[in-house]
Amino acid sequence: MKNKKLTIKDAKYLGQLKGGYCLSNKYINANSNLKWRCKKCHTWMATYANVKNKTWCPYCAKILKIRKCVYCQKEYTPTNNVQKF
Repeated sequence: MKNKKLTIKDAKYLGQLKGGYCLSNKYINANSNLKWRCKKCHTWMATYANVKNKTWCPYCAKILKIRKCVYCQKEYTPTNNVQKF
């Protein structure tokens, strides 16, 4: 069974599923860059394949990673008079 050829409609639908938009008007193939926008209005270029199989918004992902790191630093940084194990 052959895979269905994707179209710009598929990319726009994927954007909606992710909570954002595909801003591009032309689709070439799954490995061609398209323009995307998340619900926080970040815009970036990524392939259909990356958006579908990997991360959605790289800016939001980076913000979340930074928040986790800050949390970890506060959680695990030794304070005064605390023994290290």
